[in-house]
Amino acid sequence: MGIKYTKYWIVIFATSLAVIFTALIHLMPDHAMMWLYIEVIVLPIIYYIGYEVLMEKQKESFERDADKMIEKAIAVRDYAISVEKETAKLKYKYDLKGKYGTKKRK
Repeated sequence: MGIKYTKYWIVIFATSLAVIFTALIHLMPDHAMMWLYIEVIVLPIIYYIGYEVLMEKQKESFERDADKMIEKAIAVRDYAISVEKETAKLKYKYDLKGKYGTKKRK
């Protein structure tokens, strides 16, 4: 279940519940205050729980993406180390420090 899908589900559920409580207030005017109190208590709880669910999903997604980036960075570092070692071997093989090396600057 994606983050957008969960967000829409929470909004639809909370809106449906608000409509149901509004209908109950009009259908049972004797208990209107009770339905209103229940609605005022329940709806913020639904939105708060939904917010926490969305934040948890976003955190999991972020951690998964961060792990992928770290793996790629490690692979690039390992490749750079191997290229550096290969370069050092080639310099030694062709003796680039002596005859073909660069001159030191004064």
